[in-house]
Amino acid sequence: MAEEETGSSNTESSNTEINIKVDMGNSAMQMSGDERARVVSCLFHEGTRERPFVRRFMALMALSTLIAVLGLLADSTAVVIGAMVVAPLMAPVLGVSAALVMDSPRRALRSGLISLAGTLFAIALAAFSAKILLTLRSAPIDGELPNEIMARTAPNMFDLGVALVAGAAGAYAQMRRQAADALIGVAVAVALVPPLGVVGITLQMGEWNLAMGGALLFLANVAGIIAAGAVTFIWCGLVPPEQLAAGIPLGRVARGAMAFGILVATPLVLNSAWDQNRTMGNAEATETVTAILDEVSPETDVISIEVESEEQGKVIHITESDSGAHLDAEQVAAQLVVALDEGVELKVMTLHAETTDAAVEAEPEDDDDGVVGSVAKAAGAGIGLGGDD
Repeated sequence: MAEEETGSSNTESSNTEINIKVDMGNSAMQMSGDERARVVSCLFHEGTRERPFVRRFMALMALSTLIAVLGLLADSTAVVIGAMVVAPLMAPVLGVSAALVMDSPRRALRSGLISLAGTLFAIALAAFSAKILLTLRSAPIDGELPNEIMARTAPNMFDLGVALVAGAAGAYAQMRRQAADALIGVAVAVALVPPLGVVGITLQMGEWNLAMGGALLFLANVAGIIAAGAVTFIWCGLVPPEQLAAGIPLGRVARGAMAFGILVATPLVLNSAWDQNRTMGNAEATETVTAILDEVSPETDVISIEVESEEQGKVIHITESDSGAHLDAEQVAAQLVVALDEGVELKVMTLHAETTDAAVEAEPEDDDDGVVGSVAKAAGAGIGLGGDD
């Protein structure tokens, strides 16, 4: 009997431990049906709600894109942040993530199409508006592009890391109403519309490499949001745990894990290949030429630098003054070939500088006949003439 009681006691103890573990495991994933319905309603606008949502979405995309283009061209960080806050693109991207978790291909396709339409619309509007603004601009952009544009043309691992963390934060804010205020911070952290503005601006300027960099940054941000958002939606209980355990086959889980890996790895692979094989744009090449001249011949008085892109490489025109040291064209060209990683045709023009001195002494002013005296004399002369008549 003692052994049976002991065995019974151990069984009850083990059952208690198992129940506790299950409760603790489910506590992080507990979500009521009403809360789940609210999240689904916020992420997916279906039926009669779809058309008004699409109209609002496109209107906000237009406004945020115009704000982003103005901020990028003006090199204003504050204006670009304003475009991030207004941009509505985060919602349909998170909708794709949630639809994948819920195993709803129809919703995933619909959210994906909305995101794609907004993306193409933003690029086209950015290119069109930038063309008009640059035409009306009194001083066109020559040489170096604004820092706000250049900062979004070279994506790296840190950008993907920010997208992953921000995607998780955005999904969590959607799941927990108390954390909804964080959505503004998420929109600022992972910018979606400014990279699209960069793509449109650089495309209409003919800077294809810079446009590719902006597109890769956007792709990395979207991939990070979808991947991290999916994990967060599962952890927060968007899909009931029992459905995850019993309703999703192992093959589907494997496909989901594979899709997660592809989403994360694709931007990194593309960015690595692009960074190694890309050729510099004219603006970036001008900065490189300036840096090399400062290093090789700091005593040279450089007047101007112009860079043109040809099929065989870069054609670089440097105008110098003979008032300083002359450039060693062969040495500079050799270093430019290494730095630009393409063919270089260097043309150096030297202008003669001549200094002419001229000194003119001011005539001393008569204190007695200053301005007041001159006026008095003129007045007196007038009076005298009038008296003669």
